[in-house]
Amino acid sequence: MDERKMETQMSDTCGRCGRRLKDPFFREVGYGRTCAAKLGITLPLKKKGNKQSAEMPAKNGGNK
Repeated sequence: MDERKMETQMSDTCGRCGRRLKDPFFREVGYGRTCAAKLGITLPLKKKGNKQSAEMPAKNGGNK
């Protein structure tokens, strides 16, 4: 297999914890929001009218 060619496969389950992924974006990433944050994967900001192109770390739910 050619290592230079990377194919993206969508997954129905998180690659870290195995939970079912419902959001198509996270299926493409291969991890849920929490697991992506724990692994240090940055996710793009959702564009809802604002014109920000910066990336932010995934939300790390429950930190106090």
